[in-house]
Amino acid sequence: MCEPVNRARMYDGRQKKLALISAGIGLLSLAAWSLAMFRPDFQLGGAPCSGTLYLLFSCANVIFSYLVYQTAKRLSHVTHTSLLPQDKLAMAFASSPAAMVITSVGDGRFLEVNDSWLNIFGYRREEVIGRRSIDFDFWGEGERELVMDLFRNQRQLHNVELVLRRRSGERVVLLSSAELLNLPGEMLGVWSHVDITDRKRAEEELSRTRDELESGLAELTRELEVTYRTLQLELQERVGDLEKLTSKDQLIMRQSRFAAMGEMLGNIAHQWRQPLNILGLILQTLSLSGERGEVDQGRLKVDIEKSMRLIYHMSRTIDDFNSFLRPDKESSCFSLNEAVAAALSLFETTLNVIGVDLQVKERGVMMVEGHRNEFIQVIMNLLANAGDVFRERGTREPRLVIELARQDGRSVITIADNAGGIAGDDLERIFDCYFTTKGPDRGTGIGLFMSRDIIENHMKGLLTVRNTAEGAEFRIEI
Repeated sequence: MCEPVNRARMYDGRQKKLALISAGIGLLSLAAWSLAMFRPDFQLGGAPCSGTLYLLFSCANVIFSYLVYQTAKRLSHVTHTSLLPQDKLAMAFASSPAAMVITSVGDGRFLEVNDSWLNIFGYRREEVIGRRSIDFDFWGEGERELVMDLFRNQRQLHNVELVLRRRSGERVVLLSSAELLNLPGEMLGVWSHVDITDRKRAEEELSRTRDELESGLAELTRELEVTYRTLQLELQERVGDLEKLTSKDQLIMRQSRFAAMGEMLGNIAHQWRQPLNILGLILQTLSLSGERGEVDQGRLKVDIEKSMRLIYHMSRTIDDFNSFLRPDKESSCFSLNEAVAAALSLFETTLNVIGVDLQVKERGVMMVEGHRNEFIQVIMNLLANAGDVFRERGTREPRLVIELARQDGRSVITIADNAGGIAGDDLERIFDCYFTTKGPDRGTGIGLFMSRDIIENHMKGLLTVRNTAEGAEFRIEI
């Protein structure tokens, strides 16, 4: 086996030498051409010779190239046609990219190795041939015996991963196969190794990365589960808080409504007192006239018509009160002008008692979507607050100006007084729940809070307040 391999190496070496010689002659020809082209005045021994050198080297190059071609052709013919089959097999063994090695099964000596094997393990051929694998530090403890026993029992190995050591001590992973070759008088082992160190390193890195990802994913999953349970608990708490807030809002709404009802009942009492007094006087006059026999039909007719007007006014007050008490089941389109007028009809007596100069300025009819009675409650709350401030401060010539107009596509209502305005600190908290400037015995602190809630949350509008030169101005935008 060694002799065919040596012959194959010899043929290969000759071809390489011929290629080197041909390249050298070509370089000399190139140098001569360069002298002829760029140094035509070049002289040798006092005579111009650049052209002569170029001609000589060119002719030599042509002749030698022809000889190289003929020699290479003969070598190629010898290599591909004249070699014996065992020589071709030896050439395949020597040039195989796989690391090939032939060993004696009897004593384990290396009989032949190829260049790929030498490159992997870092040895020279003369250091290996004739020696055994146990003479080198290839194997880990006990590994060689296991592999050799397996090889002897199965008489072959197929794609077995072996971890061996190079000359440098670096570990190398090989995908190894082996066949038992039984020749006359000798049993050989033919081994083939493919270096998969880089692949195994990449697989290990990939496995390590996968393990890290799985570990991170598991940790993230645990964190997400904890976060999910925490969010569930927080959601349950917030739902409970929302239910409490909803219940609280409903309670505040009822309290505000009851407070407004109390104000209205007081207003009705004021509104009815004067008409009842007038009716009483009319009845007494009619009674006295009857006793005296002085009943005049024309006078009687006038008194009856006046009495009916008073009764109608009182009946309308009751109708307005009933309308306010009736809950709005659904949102509807209603007139802001009419709603403001209804609120004023329920509250005008209180304002008249205080002596308020009430001015209503309407610039067109404005229709909005919402709950009419809730809006009336807002207007009444603002009127009641203004009346309380007038009484507390003893405002001289109290004045209340209500304006209704359209601005930038929105319905705007302003209610301005001349009671001196709201203190700076109170202005920021005026809409807070249970905040009042009237004292605990006179105010609940829910009227303005509920008014803003109705305008901004129920009617999607805006309720603000500011101080003017004379007093405070509440502004509703819907």
